[in-house]
Amino acid sequence: MNKEHVKEIYDSLKFHYYDIVYAIVPFIMYASYKAISSYKLYKTIKPDSNKKVLDAPVIESLIDKIEYKENTLKDYVNNFIHVVTENFDDSNLTLLKNNLQTLRIIPASFLSKTTIQGYESFHNVILFKEEENLNAIYHELFHLSSSLSLGDKSYSGFYEYSKSDSFEIGYGLNEGYTQLLTTRYFKDVPKAYVFEMNIAYLLEKLTGTDNLANMYFNANLKSLITFLTKYASYEEVMLFITSLDFIVECETNKKTKRIISRKKVLESISYVIDFLVKVFAVELNEYLSNEDVNNEFIANKINDFCTYIPFDVNVKGITYRIYDPVKISDMIVSHLKNKNCKLVISEDSSRTN
Repeated sequence: MNKEHVKEIYDSLKFHYYDIVYAIVPFIMYASYKAISSYKLYKTIKPDSNKKVLDAPVIESLIDKIEYKENTLKDYVNNFIHVVTENFDDSNLTLLKNNLQTLRIIPASFLSKTTIQGYESFHNVILFKEEENLNAIYHELFHLSSSLSLGDKSYSGFYEYSKSDSFEIGYGLNEGYTQLLTTRYFKDVPKAYVFEMNIAYLLEKLTGTDNLANMYFNANLKSLITFLTKYASYEEVMLFITSLDFIVECETNKKTKRIISRKKVLESISYVIDFLVKVFAVELNEYLSNEDVNNEFIANKINDFCTYIPFDVNVKGITYRIYDPVKISDMIVSHLKNKNCKLVISEDSSRTN
């Protein structure tokens, strides 16, 4: 963002703070509810927080208990344990400690070609393709560190799944935040979930780094939802989460390639960005009620927010263009002035494979 545009933001915010204390009011999100037609409606979703977690043993006593079909990945696992214990509070390591007691790591050479790589929480197993970048194991180990299975229910970071009714929620946000942590603490990891990772980063700026990490490592999606309802309605929060689920499902599930609706993808992307803009505007309004806050501080907050809005997202070979940072900042200012505006995502005519 250039200096001239920052100055325009300064000028546009030169009105009395008491005039905008009540400027941010709930406004209609423009994405269609059809964008999540493949998921249960938010009214039936009841994220669970009544999970009992056992006290975990000392982590050093667990390293030798890990079962490897081959020892190739042993150094990677030990490195992961060292990094997380150095960077995260012990209160966030309970699930990791419990899961390390029975963890099995099985390379794909022992399995069928159709086996999907990843962490399987019900059996506490990491299925891993050794021909891939071995650093990808760190992403799966973060899933291990934030997962808990109780009966037919699995809780993993911000993702919840129930076998009995095939209910699931939070997959997109969970993958985005998991990848954010993976790229933050480990080098040369495979590129993945770029759009979702940027969305997770913007949420982290809102919740605070330690707060979001605590929710994630304790598999507490409900706590995150409760936090976000300070800035938007429960229905808006749930639609934000499930819209992100829909996007990542379209990105990763080969079965959706022929039946995917471009309109639904556009609506889902628009809703996710619109939600973040609204939430950020509400947060700014709180800052503006403080007489000690000046225009430069607000402009810098806007500039920082706009820097991390994803420029585009590629879904099934189609690139969907998002407004550039200058236009996003204009939207924020419009919301501060109580002038609702709609974010329009354009579909690039070019295709990539």
